[in-house]
Amino acid sequence: MRKPAFPLILFVLLALGTDALARSVEACAVETLPDLERAFEQRDLAPVRAWLGSCGEALAETPDVLRVRAWLARREQLTDEAVELLARAIEQDPSRAALYFDRAAMQREQLERTGGLKALRIARRLRADLETALELDPEHPATLEALYAFHRRAPGIVGGSDRRAEELAERLRQVDPARLLHRHAMRLRNEDREAAIDSLRRALALVERAPAEWRMRLARLEAEVGNADAALAALEPLVSEAALHPPALNEFGRIAAETGQRLREALGLLEDYLTREPWPGDPGHGEAWWHKARVLAALGERERALEALKCAQRENPALEFGDLAVVGRPVAGVRTG
Repeated sequence: MRKPAFPLILFVLLALGTDALARSVEACAVETLPDLERAFEQRDLAPVRAWLGSCGEALAETPDVLRVRAWLARREQLTDEAVELLARAIEQDPSRAALYFDRAAMQREQLERTGGLKALRIARRLRADLETALELDPEHPATLEALYAFHRRAPGIVGGSDRRAEELAERLRQVDPARLLHRHAMRLRNEDREAAIDSLRRALALVERAPAEWRMRLARLEAEVGNADAALAALEPLVSEAALHPPALNEFGRIAAETGQRLREALGLLEDYLTREPWPGDPGHGEAWWHKARVLAALGERERALEALKCAQRENPALEFGDLAVVGRPVAGVRTG
């Protein structure tokens, strides 16, 4: 007599049910994870927080959620916590290159605040994470650039190697020549600013959307060699109506205040920056108020300049500001358009 098929059917149904449950657990209400790098550039974490809020407690320990939590911890300068969160994500998904790359980035920030033997240990772990990320994704441009930079700068005691740097440079030249040009500019910026500027310009010409920091660095270099027009032009894509990188608003104001160019435009951008909360590492409001005071002085608006200077001193008494009388006088020969 044929046995009932219930056990097999039940097994299949349970398996399907478990699979369906797993799929439902993997999906957040906001399905697309926002671009974390872009969110940080724009200083706008609202989409990231919305995505995280839509995931629920059931997803708290999944790799994507752990990764987002790590980036948010990084925003609060809780780098050790960020590294630990990424370690838990890697335990669950050890074949995911982005997790190793992110942890290397967090470890680089740890390294900047650490010294002695601990720094050596962090540097070795950083290199190991970048090497693993590259093994898993051999043509990832950011990983190639980061690992190339490591081997160019790190001493042999932590694994730095000129030969490895040359090998990575050749691979980067094939995969993303703009990143190699950017890295070349960073090496030259203290030795030959004109050559560094040329390298950065060529890098920007090769890409449709470059990292904001590339334009910020180009603007600073152009200003340092006296190319004020070019410096402000480099910042224009970042200070558009969308403010693609808020620190660029302050940088535009700084360069305008120092050169006397495009002052009215700079005044509006500084006022925009003063409505935003600076992130750790961004220029503080005290600095922005100081640039605004200088811009107003150059425009001949003495009373407003003095008020802005007082705000700067109130925001950051530790900063060294100019003489009140000097700020109160217009600067001769400046362009106010």
